[in-house]
Amino acid sequence: MAGESWLGDLLGIQEVQDAGVAQPFRKKLNLIGDVTIADNPATGATDVTIGIADAIAKSLKASARVATTANITTSGLLTIDDIALSTDDRVLVAEQTDQTENGIYLAKSTAWVRATDMDASSDLTPSLLVGIDEGTINDGKLYMLKSDGTLTLDSSNLVFEDITGDAKALQGVDLQVATVGSPTTGFVIAYNGTLYIAKLITNTEIAAAAAIAVTKLAAGSDTQVLTTVGTTPTWGNILVSQLQDTILSPAIITGPEDDYGPAGWDDATVVRLDTAANRNITGFDSTASVKTKVIINIGVGNFVFQHQDAGSAAANRLVLPNNSNLTVDDGGAATIFYDATSARWRVTTHV
Repeated sequence: MAGESWLGDLLGIQEVQDAGVAQPFRKKLNLIGDVTIADNPATGATDVTIGIADAIAKSLKASARVATTANITTSGLLTIDDIALSTDDRVLVAEQTDQTENGIYLAKSTAWVRATDMDASSDLTPSLLVGIDEGTINDGKLYMLKSDGTLTLDSSNLVFEDITGDAKALQGVDLQVATVGSPTTGFVIAYNGTLYIAKLITNTEIAAAAAIAVTKLAAGSDTQVLTTVGTTPTWGNILVSQLQDTILSPAIITGPEDDYGPAGWDDATVVRLDTAANRNITGFDSTASVKTKVIINIGVGNFVFQHQDAGSAAANRLVLPNNSNLTVDDGGAATIFYDATSARWRVTTHV
């Protein structure tokens, strides 16, 4: 078993000593319904074909984009299984009337050529596996070369069979993984006696799937965070006000104010209001990004917040405690926040 530890683990074979010689030992088991390994192959078994487990270990081919569904002319950029081919797409040609023509090809605008991993007789291993990436009929399927014996390219009949539905790994094995082609293509996974194909999803497939397309985003920029617009994920900027206070000291207020929103109001967290006399404020601009603000009176007069005053637009008005006007004395402060449910500003603290 030297050098075959992966295969030994997959088959569940243990090495035991018999007269000083390591012998593989395994309880009786079946592969794909037609292969049996006896209790002790060293003394009881004769011809044992490893079958699909051996194919996983030795004969995986890089996946093909599509597999043919009928006899074709291997020339030109055809549409196979509803997929329009591009130059050098890998195609499993499996349905030719002349089965010597079957195999893996690279699509070309002129005559196709056999893929380099299947363009010589030495590449034709019985039981080799090919996974299929796309297609209405064959997407995600696994094909096995069922032709036996010594195979000669362009001479031997190459018979490929879809084994997706009945390919079985060993009973009772733990999770094992082998790659189909490169690890970026997909995996063959044996688990609890069944062979599964795990095919990696491409960007194109994600973009085409309405149910998951919204979760695929391009990379964001530095300092951006994941947020939502409605129910759609998107990248958004972190407001400076979310990291530290943004203090605004607008021009002195010289009269009553409706819909108050001076320059800098949008992202201000602390607003220092100045006045030389008592001034009424009937509302604040509700379109501000920062919806909670501390209002500080640094003047010598009072600011009187007006309860539900029609001087401001409805969405900018204040709903005040006890349904009464509220006075912020000189040197005093009040914290307001915008209640989107009622579409009104409310006072949470007042000193």
